[in-house]
Amino acid sequence: MQSLAGFSPDRRAFCLERAAVVPPHSLQRELFQFVENYMDAYMKQSVPHVATGGFLELLVYLRTIVLQDAVLLRDVNPTHKMWKHPLFNSSMFNGFAAHLKEKNAG
Repeated sequence: MQSLAGFSPDRRAFCLERAAVVPPHSLQRELFQFVENYMDAYMKQSVPHVATGGFLELLVYLRTIVLQDAVLLRDVNPTHKMWKHPLFNSSMFNGFAAHLKEKNAG
């Protein structure tokens, strides 16, 4: 599938340049803000449910991906109503976006 998309068939050769720039932790915590509260409650359970923990960990993992992709998607479709959300108009996000674009341009 990767080779059909223009990538090398070698699985270890896959690389996304934007993945090299990780959003600041403070910015990541602005996305899916409820996760930490749910994670604390989950950890206090006497019998944790594997699916719940896995889902919460997935949301934490997806924070980085969503923020990295948002930088590029905002340029592709700048009029989408999602970009009106305060997160995507914050100085934290705009600083991250500028840094990511700078790193990917060079």
